[in-house]
Amino acid sequence: MAAGMEKMEGMLRNLKLSEAEMVGLRISERQMELADGTGREGEDPKVLVKVLSERRASAEGLKQALGPIWCPIRGIKCSRKGENIFMITLLQQSGKKKALDCGPWMFNNDLVVVEEYDPDKSVEEYKFNVIPIWIQVLKLPLGKMNKATAEMIGEQLLKKSGWKEGTGLGAQEQG
Repeated sequence: MAAGMEKMEGMLRNLKLSEAEMVGLRISERQMELADGTGREGEDPKVLVKVLSERRASAEGLKQALGPIWCPIRGIKCSRKGENIFMITLLQQSGKKKALDCGPWMFNNDLVVVEEYDPDKSVEEYKFNVIPIWIQVLKLPLGKMNKATAEMIGEQLLKKSGWKEGTGLGAQEQG
């Protein structure tokens, strides 16, 4: 068996690559993300968050709590922009949709309000008054599981809650 290996190694040593085969190609991880649609040209996506708490929230604590949920592979960067207001840089494209649409989010038993980052807004221009919520409706007939019924239920909830459409926190709105 050893003689066969030596013969094979000898044959491999005699192989020569052509000029075209000798040219190397390096593809960065970022280029692969752009090619497969998981990345985009330019900056990483960002969101602004506000922790609704009287206690001072920690940027490092938010990073450790929300990073593994929003961006489980690459994590997030978190920097303080105001009193319990933080800029979150999402190091995965999918993290932005998750942060904005899959809440509500909590940190240390306090509500976290997430807004899409707009580079033309100052921190004071963000309202932090909308959170996504889920409502479970039990025993709804299958034939009524449609958009019209969902909108009717939403309207009824708005009437009963005293909230104003589009304000999120309605009568309890801060600011």
